Amino acid sequence: MATLLTNIPSIMWSGDIPDLEFTANDHINVAVDVDGTEILRVMLFAHNSLAELVELAELVEQDMVDREEFFSEVTISEVDDDDPTDLTQLCQFQVIYCSYSMSNDVEDFCRQNFLSTAHAKRLDRNAVEQLFFFDPDNGNETLRMQVGYMDDGIMRVATVSNASSLISSDCVEFDVDAVAELADVDDVRTVTFSLGARQMFYYFIDIPADVVFCFTNCFNLPEMLPLNCVTERKQVGDRSVAQVRRRAVIAHMDHKVEFDVITSPLTSDDVSLVEQMCESPKVLLQPDNDEIVISSRTCEFSDERGEMPSAKFTWRHRDGRKHANVPHVEDDGIFSDEYDSNFD
Repeated sequence: MATLLTNIPSIMWSGDIPDLEFTANDHINVAVDVDGTEILRVMLFAHNSLAELVELAELVEQDMVDREEFFSEVTISEVDDDDPTDLTQLCQFQVIYCSYSMSNDVEDFCRQNFLSTAHAKRLDRNAVEQLFFFDPDNGNETLRMQVGYMDDGIMRVATVSNASSLISSDCVEFDVDAVAELADVDDVRTVTFSLGARQMFYYFIDIPADVVFCFTNCFNLPEMLPLNCVTERKQVGDRSVAQVRRRAVIAHMDHKVEFDVITSPLTSDDVSLVEQMCESPKVLLQPDNDEIVISSRTCEFSDERGEMPSAKFTWRHRDGRKHANVPHVEDDGIFSDEYDSNFD
């Protein structure tokens, strides 16, 4: 039987999964299982009685991205040479997905932060927000809520000591109406959620967002990003010409529509989210959930005091087709009568 030489923590970031070393006389058959599904079975040959399984982090991360999971359990087993169904577990560990290189200890980070790089966010009044977290202690922490609201022109604060009814499967799911109803107030302007040491602040402004994006953040979780911006639509065409019998004919035409976006000034939290969105494997345009591709982006920073950063990026629909908004025409009754062949 082989022995695993690599020290594996019980829980780690996905990018910190190390290459594994095993003792083996000649070879070892290894199976990698993620959340009950085998994703790899391979024979590793030994050199100087050592065999190595490399690029395990990339393998596990790709499987988690494909399944849209942020938390997984990985099992490494040795497969018997004579009986492929006989597996001996060598190690088991838990993984939280993160596309960033995180220096923080995973358990300490999760105790102190929600699974977002932002600590203050703007929330669109018409959107349903999902705020994810991971509890390494499986404790019974109570979700607290402080709601800022306007009352006769005065900003007041209402405190809800137990808002755990908004939690479902490690996710705080809410909208403005749910917050107002739970706090029993009107005209909500801000809300702060506290869960243990975790805090997230949301604010609302009267100017609605021009565009609302939903993207997969660095923790492989959906995150909303409302932006005030200027969007310019442009049509990009590409055509090739061929010579046929001394005549030039169009051999190929490819046309697509792209959208250039220039954002309004961004907060530091917004900058972090825009950067993640531009690198995200999945971006959706709300409210229709149209999948888009961000083809280019530029973040501009100013050295002048008081100047806030802005961002420029270009996106297009993933299928490359133009999306047309055809206006709806009300039926005025002209074509509602049955057909009469005897037209007078």
